[in-house]
Amino acid sequence: MLPAFSPDGRSIAYLGRRSKNEFGRNVRVFTVATDGGTPRCLTLGLDRSCAPLGARPIWSPDGRSITFAAEDQGALGVYRVGAVDGAPPVRLIDGERVVTGFSLSADGGRIAFAATDPVTPAEVFVASGDGGAASARSPT
Repeated sequence: MLPAFSPDGRSIAYLGRRSKNEFGRNVRVFTVATDGGTPRCLTLGLDRSCAPLGARPIWSPDGRSITFAAEDQGALGVYRVGAVDGAPPVRLIDGERVVTGFSLSADGGRIAFAATDPVTPAEVFVASGDGGAASARSPT
């Protein structure tokens, strides 16, 4: 489940399935009001499981989007989805590598992530908040 409060504390993002009968299907990103209500699935159109790292979803500082990890045909990438406007999920960190962890800067303007591939030890990278211009920060 890995719940995470929104910056204003009025919503909770979490990973789960739409019903108890969906065991074995993709894990999705949901939001629900803190005081209750019907959960809203933000990743229904994404044919990927959103819980590969056991990492909780991360809210943007303004609460308008949520960043999460998802499996993608053997690779693990980082995606962002609109929490308010219904914007579809967008892959931020891609390529032929496996992301093993990630974090957003306090202002949401940068993403730090660790990634590896079958022949390279894990490295730490920093990319802009939209996933562009990733550069290595650890020695190779």
